[in-house]
Amino acid sequence: MNTARTTKIRQYLHGDPAEDAPDTYFCQRCDLFAPRAHFDGCVLGTVVKNGRRYHETHEWRYVTARRWWLRNFEPGDPRRIVDDLGNLFRTGTASEQGLPRLEDVGR
Repeated sequence: MNTARTTKIRQYLHGDPAEDAPDTYFCQRCDLFAPRAHFDGCVLGTVVKNGRRYHETHEWRYVTARRWWLRNFEPGDPRRIVDDLGNLFRTGTASEQGLPRLEDVGR
């Protein structure tokens, strides 16, 4: 009989608070935990949607990553996401939070 346990590994989403470091949040762009003030100066990339370019927002990054994980998660995957109420960019439940508006880059 196999007695080995599978350890669940938390997959942090953009803006999720660290479990063991108060007032520290995960920045997916920088791949690090940082204080809240970090996000004021952290510039994300460009999103192409319907042939137009937009500045990506922190809210957009969080929502799209969260949707991807919820859509692609498979049972038995050792990674897990937490619907963290303390996320800096969470404004509702999965069904309540629509895609945030993007700022047009222009041509």
